[in-house]
Amino acid sequence: TVGSMVRATNCDPGCVPCLLARLARSPGGKLELVSREVAAGQWLFREGEPLHFLYAVQQGAFRVSASAREEVEQVTAFRRSGELLGLDALAEDRHATSAMALEHSSVVSVPYAGLREVFETQPGVAEAFWKLLSRELVRDKKRLLLLGSLNAEERVAAFLLNLAAQVAPGGGEADL
Repeated sequence: TVGSMVRATNCDPGCVPCLLARLARSPGGKLELVSREVAAGQWLFREGEPLHFLYAVQQGAFRVSASAREEVEQVTAFRRSGELLGLDALAEDRHATSAMALEHSSVVSVPYAGLREVFETQPGVAEAFWKLLSRELVRDKKRLLLLGSLNAEERVAAFLLNLAAQVAPGGGEADL
C-alpha cells in the first residue's frame, strides 16, 4: 500500500516520497506508486533507456553519472533520501544519465504516464512539480558555478560540506 511506502514520520515538508504518498492518497488520486528495493551496486536506470518512471529516494544513496566519452564515466551527482531521480529523461524521453545504488536503498517508482494524467486533472500538483524541478535546476546551477571557480582542494571541501548538509539537514551534525 502507499501508506506503507513512507517510513519517516517527521519528514521535511518538501520530502518527495512523502509528497507522493499524500498525492496518491488524495481524493481522485490515480497515481499508482510502487516501492522498490535496490541492492548496492545495482543500476536503477542506465543512460539511453526510455523514460517510464521517475524515482523518489526513500532510503539510501545513489551515484548519478554520464558518459563523458567512450568508456569514461563522469559522476555528476549523488542523490539521497527525499530526492528525485530521473528528471534528466524529461527532455527527450530517454535517460541522459545512469543511477547506481551506493548502498542498499529503496525508491518509490512514479509512473511518468500516470503523473502526466494527474497534472491534467490536478493543476496544483503540476505546479508543485514545476517548483520541485526549478529547485533542482537552481541547485545544479549553483553547484556548477561554485565548482567552476574552485581549485581541486576547494572542490573536495565543497563536496564534503554539501554531503554533510544532505546527511544532516537543518544544521544538525553529520559524521562523515
